[in-house]
Amino acid sequence: MHNMDLFDDPTGHEDGDGKGGSPPPSASLRAKVEALVGELRDKKIQGLSSKAKADPEKIRAIEARYHPDTWVRQVTATIAAGNLKQASHVVKLVHTGARGTNILVTPETLPERDLVGTHSLGPSFTPDITVNSSANLPGRDLLRIEHHGRTLLELAQAEDPELIDVLSEDEAEGREMAKALAQYAQQARPLRADPRLRQVFWLVGDDPARDRDFHLLVPLYSSSMAAHLYRVVQEARWSEPAQAARNARKANKSHPQGVTEFPNLARLTIGGANKQNVSQGNAQRRGVNYLLDARPPEWRQQAIQPPLGARSFFSLPSHRRQTYGLVNALTTFLLKDPTPNRFTHRRIDGLVEALIDHFLISASAVKSIPGGWSADERCRLSSAQQAWLDPEAVQERGPEASGAVLPGWQDEVAADFGAWLNREVLRLCKRQKRDLALGDKQAREWTRRFGDQLSWLEG
Repeated sequence: MHNMDLFDDPTGHEDGDGKGGSPPPSASLRAKVEALVGELRDKKIQGLSSKAKADPEKIRAIEARYHPDTWVRQVTATIAAGNLKQASHVVKLVHTGARGTNILVTPETLPERDLVGTHSLGPSFTPDITVNSSANLPGRDLLRIEHHGRTLLELAQAEDPELIDVLSEDEAEGREMAKALAQYAQQARPLRADPRLRQVFWLVGDDPARDRDFHLLVPLYSSSMAAHLYRVVQEARWSEPAQAARNARKANKSHPQGVTEFPNLARLTIGGANKQNVSQGNAQRRGVNYLLDARPPEWRQQAIQPPLGARSFFSLPSHRRQTYGLVNALTTFLLKDPTPNRFTHRRIDGLVEALIDHFLISASAVKSIPGGWSADERCRLSSAQQAWLDPEAVQERGPEASGAVLPGWQDEVAADFGAWLNREVLRLCKRQKRDLALGDKQAREWTRRFGDQLSWLEG
């Protein structure tokens, strides 16, 4: 698989000097700028036909165009005109003829919501690039030059004196050019809408004069979110571990990676013949934008069997197909020793809550079975789990017959879940020959989460 970065240059351009590498880190900022422009000039000349290379006028024209001062001024003018900018939400992904304003927001500036969106990306966030012509794309390489631990874009944002001196001999002009370069990562103003963006606002409150009383039915298309989903799908389908896992499944063998599927995945191609006109990110995805299936599930009615013969409801083999992938994802994430921040907690919470939801839905299905099955001699469930899954029959038998089921049966069931999840995570760690410090503290946290949900449902 070709692990394609969102902003790989389709022309094959790489950072560094085409004649033997980039200038050393200790080089002056001016030397680094001149090295980049020289590399671009040489590539332009090398791409000419033999006849054109023999034409001195063409060579002189290219050399004049790629003179460092001339080229940097052109890049500055391009950015100042809004023809090369970062964006998270690209209007042409909604309609290729739209002329509205592209939006640039980062996850940390957005409010937290229960639904998945750009705010969920965290460290995975990558801005897209909108450009009016592919010839202007090398301008982003100028802004990526690093000097003394900061990019040229960061130097422009700070109005660094050395950068100002490189941009122009006149300090006032150099300062204005630095401000223009900084606009690359700034939101364009004023914001302009376009009827082709199909922004439909629905009144959900009582006051049509109050913005928060409206709900946006068709939000702007997040190119950053589309890029993240594209990378996730491509990795799950074509990475070497993913293909090895599929081969193992075909051979009926286990594999630590697991197989990730995207049922009924839709593929939307945007941009027609020239996908670069939409955005650089769209071009790198070859116009492919994946859409997850958001239709409600079609329930297939199956005969529900009572959990006879099992010592724990959580250990039933019938759960494994739904729980293995979630437990494996949780284990893999914990083994990375992630930084304890809100994005880490959100990821762990999402996986644990998905497991809890599965068991609570499965328990609801078992409760639909006619009561009394827990009295079968083959039932080996604990008294607490019997009270949970066969409540009416247990109550009819009374506490003596049911093993003295106490009002605290919910706590015992929640503790069973916590212990089960700890065992499953450690079992996968052992299979991968990895160590993970997982003990009573984590089990108590899993127990608390399950207990909260169970108490809410049982009342």
